[in-house]
Amino acid sequence: MILAASSTVPTSANWPMSKILADTNILGYATDRSSRFHQRSLDFLTSPVQIHLPSKVLVEFFAVVTRAPVSSLPLPVALSSIEWFIGQYPVIHPNADSQRILWEMTRRHSLVGLRIHDGEIASIGLAHGIRRLATFNARDFAGIDGIEIVDLNS
Repeated sequence: MILAASSTVPTSANWPMSKILADTNILGYATDRSSRFHQRSLDFLTSPVQIHLPSKVLVEFFAVVTRAPVSSLPLPVALSSIEWFIGQYPVIHPNADSQRILWEMTRRHSLVGLRIHDGEIASIGLAHGIRRLATFNARDFAGIDGIEIVDLNS
């Protein structure tokens, strides 16, 4: 999988050079040419920012793109996509600090059910000093302390 930069790549004025997390939906839309968010995802992924991928995002991406009948990619294509993302962007992993942050966040914000996954993505970033997160689903992260949401729908 290779992403091609478009002629509408955001300028550094729109995307300041700082570390930012990419949410799962960005990777999904970038690989789905039929998505109305495909080009915007490519624009973000090829913009002049320091994109970091929590390992949780890669696992979620794999689960989504291999889930039949919704949008099933063949296993070799899904694995190639994962390998491509790993080769392009630093991958950050959970650690003792991210676990502490996650459980504190869970107590403070009552992160239950599926919201725990969003909390884990945020906590991994926070543990690595990354406080910005780009997503197409800003409401998933609403109210989580310490995270600045970059809403790609804007």
